[in-house]
Amino acid sequence: MRSSSINKFKRFFKRHAYDHRSKGKLTRDSLAAGRTLFGISDDETWLRLLLRSVNEPIIDGVEMPRFPHGKVQRAFVGYHDETAIREAFVFYQHVKTFMLQLGQSLSTRSAVLDFGSGWGRLTRIFWNDVDEDCLYGVDVDPEVVSLCEMLGVPGQFQTIEARGALPYADATFDLIISYSVFTHLPEVIASDWMRELSRVAKPGAILVFTVQPKRFLSMILEIPEDTSSIWLKGLSRCKSLIPGLLQAFDNGMLCQVPTSGGTSLTDTVSDGSTPATAVSKYRGEDVYADVAIPEAFIKRNWEKYFQLIRYLDDPVRFPQAVVVCQKTGVKTH
Repeated sequence: MRSSSINKFKRFFKRHAYDHRSKGKLTRDSLAAGRTLFGISDDETWLRLLLRSVNEPIIDGVEMPRFPHGKVQRAFVGYHDETAIREAFVFYQHVKTFMLQLGQSLSTRSAVLDFGSGWGRLTRIFWNDVDEDCLYGVDVDPEVVSLCEMLGVPGQFQTIEARGALPYADATFDLIISYSVFTHLPEVIASDWMRELSRVAKPGAILVFTVQPKRFLSMILEIPEDTSSIWLKGLSRCKSLIPGLLQAFDNGMLCQVPTSGGTSLTDTVSDGSTPATAVSKYRGEDVYADVAIPEAFIKRNWEKYFQLIRYLDDPVRFPQAVVVCQKTGVKTH
C-alpha cells in the first residue's frame, strides 16, 4: 500500500471508525479468558459486563475491547451497542448448548474460529470461555480486520480473499462459528468455503452457522413499495423471481436473490449509509448476494464435509436459521 494511501486510511479511522469511547489501538499482553480474569461463573454475569463495556473502557483494571461507531456496527450487523451484543449473545448461548448436547464444551484452550468476524462482535463474546491466543477471526475486508486490532478485540485476525483459502493448518479448530455469512455466499463460493472449513476443523469439531430459511423469500413478497430501507428496496426489485425461488427452495436448491454486492467499512461510513447500500470492493456481486439455503441442500451437498446435526428455524429466537454440523472423520479432499 502506498504511503499516501496509508495516511488516508489512518485519517479515515480517526474521523469515523471510533466514537468518543475509543482512543486508539490497544497494546497489552495476551488476555486470559474473561471468566478467568473476572472470576465469572455464569453467562448472565458476562453479559452484564459486556454491556457495561459499551461505555466503560476499563473494568476492574482490565482494558476492554472498544466498540466502533454505531454506523460501523449497524453496517455489518444491523444493530449497535447493547442491541447488537444481546442478539449475538443468544447465538453464543445456543452454540454452547449445542456443544453440550454433542458431549463437548469450551475450555480456555479450545481453538475457535469466527469465519466472517466483522468488527469482532462474536469474538469478544466467546472470549468469556477461551483465552485470547486461541481465538481467531477472518474477514474479506482488510479495513474491518484492522479495526478489530485497533479496538483491542481479543483474538488474532487475518484477511482472506473471497476466492481463497484459510491461513491455517489442517485440523486446527475445535469450534467454528459463522454468523450471517452463508446468507450472502453464492453456491460455488459457499461450497468452496465449506470444504475449506472442513479442512481446518479437527475430527469431531463443531460448526455452527446461520442461513436464510424459506421465510426470507416469503418476506420479500411482503415488502411495502414505500419502504425506506435501501436493502429492502433492493430485494423488492426481485419480487418477480420469488415464486420460482420458492419452488426451487422446496426442491432443495440454494436460492440466490441477485441483489448487489455488500458494504465495506469505508463505503458505508464515508456516506453514512446503512447495510447493503454500496457495492464493496471486497464483496462484489460475483461473490456476494442474498441467499436462502434449505436443509435438503446442505444434506445433499455438504455432508461430505460435515455431518448435519440440526437445522433450526425458530424466528422467535433467531432472525435466521441456525445450522449445527460436526466433522466426523470424513475425508475433505
